[in-house]
Amino acid sequence: MLSDDIKMIMAKRNISKAELARKIGESPQNLYLKFKRNSFQDDDFAKILNEIGVKAEITYIDKENDAEIYRRTL
Repeated sequence: MLSDDIKMIMAKRNISKAELARKIGESPQNLYLKFKRNSFQDDDFAKILNEIGVKAEITYIDKENDAEIYRRTL
């Protein structure tokens, strides 16, 4: 789940949820609910990645031949 990935990165970067909320301009309560519900939108995820200094790539791969179909960087 996306929220688990974000939590893992935050732990490695030693960033609390409250600190992250301040950095992205959200209340700690709202961010907590997004984690709880795993309800991050693309723009939320992009803001979070930017603030914690991480780049993410999503790659779509064809199951039949393992060929890359599309890659997107956030």
